[in-house]
Amino acid sequence: FTGMGKTGDQSLEYSQNKTLAESKTSGIQVYLFETFEPGAYQYCGEVELAAAPFEDSAIGTDGKLRKIIKFPLKQKS
Repeated sequence: FTGMGKTGDQSLEYSQNKTLAESKTSGIQVYLFETFEPGAYQYCGEVELAAAPFEDSAIGTDGKLRKIIKFPLKQKS
């Protein structure tokens, strides 16, 4: 899963990225929804972090290279 934010560098210090990064220790439940077309969402179930989040890079919607956060997820059993 790629972190929140479509332009500029992403961070683990704010908003849903921080919540997801801390989800194993905070006890918050995480549910995954996927979308393949605008306005249509598919419920995939409850998930959890499979490993620590890590940094990567990608092109933002503004066409600029930026730092992104990847969250390895797995289905929760």
